[in-house]
Amino acid sequence: MIEVKMPARPAVRRPALTILLGVLALAAASCDGEKKSRGIKYMPEMYDTPAFKSQQAMERVMPAAEAGKPAVMHHIPALLTPPAGTVSRDAATYAIAATDWAAAKQLVNPLTPGAAVLRLGQRRFNVTCAVCHGRDGDAAHGYVAPTKEHPDRFTGIPSLNGASLMGLSDGEIYHIVTLGRNRMPSLRAQVLPEERWAVVLYLRALNGASLAMSDAEARLAKLLAEHAEGGKAMDAYATAEIENAKKAVASKQRDLVLIQQGGDGADFAPPVGPQPEYAKPEWPEK
Repeated sequence: MIEVKMPARPAVRRPALTILLGVLALAAASCDGEKKSRGIKYMPEMYDTPAFKSQQAMERVMPAAEAGKPAVMHHIPALLTPPAGTVSRDAATYAIAATDWAAAKQLVNPLTPGAAVLRLGQRRFNVTCAVCHGRDGDAAHGYVAPTKEHPDRFTGIPSLNGASLMGLSDGEIYHIVTLGRNRMPSLRAQVLPEERWAVVLYLRALNGASLAMSDAEARLAKLLAEHAEGGKAMDAYATAEIENAKKAVASKQRDLVLIQQGGDGADFAPPVGPQPEYAKPEWPEK
């Protein structure tokens, strides 16, 4: 009879088995549910930033002690002054004082009233200025000046569609938008310098169209009143004069609408009508 000897089983160390079982248990636990954290923070300053909340108080060490004053800590607002060398969004500090109207009057508008500039000015005017002064420059059509329906609103909101605007230079209007005046606050944080100059040019165009329409309406009203006071039937000349005055009012109203629309056609001009595919050229006679 042949005796077969089986190889001896290797002994398993208890510490290694315990570690293996622990790893398997952790793996099984990690598969149960969604993992929400890796357990470590890479670059922890990205998670816990040193930013301050608005109007939060800070403390700093005082550089020198004075008699009767604390020398260690001093509370200051979190809204600190900009660091040295910081460049303003205006690229340069506006150095004219709020009451220096003589210097403001000397400012020259660097922009020319092209279609793109007028569109930019209209966009910024409608967003920032129209809420008080109205889209057509009439403060009564805004949301701040008092009206018959809302008599409790703010007073002193000027309209920009009258002759009073003609007494202000471009620089003075720019100065008012930059630093504000009376109830109007400074808007230089909301409107960039180039946009302010564009607003000035658009306001000139809007004001001119408004004054032209007002003049045409006033002339028509005067003609109608004169003929009504006469008590006589109008002759052909008077009838034609009134009809022409009515046409002038309608024309100025269209011009004002085109300005307010911002060139919804071709560069602040009436929309071009449909053209045939081929138009026969016509040569002027010499």
